[in-house]
Amino acid sequence: MSAVVRLAQMRIESVDLEASVAFYASLDARRLFEFCNMLDELIGMYLSFGESRFIEIVKLAELKRDGGDCSFRPRG
Repeated sequence: MSAVVRLAQMRIESVDLEASVAFYASLDARRLFEFCNMLDELIGMYLSFGESRFIEIVKLAELKRDGGDCSFRPRG
């Protein structure tokens, strides 16, 4: 059996980007870059924890009951 040694990137969804950034900043993450839609509205960003470890945060318009805007669903 193999063990996970390190995660390089993780994507999370948030209805409040700035609150998410503040939380991860308290864990020493720094904002690496942002991305905007065609209306120049902030819709996401990458945070870096250094040494090739990143979190991508994507803005959701609203919280969804199924857990988010996923392209997959749990089994069962």
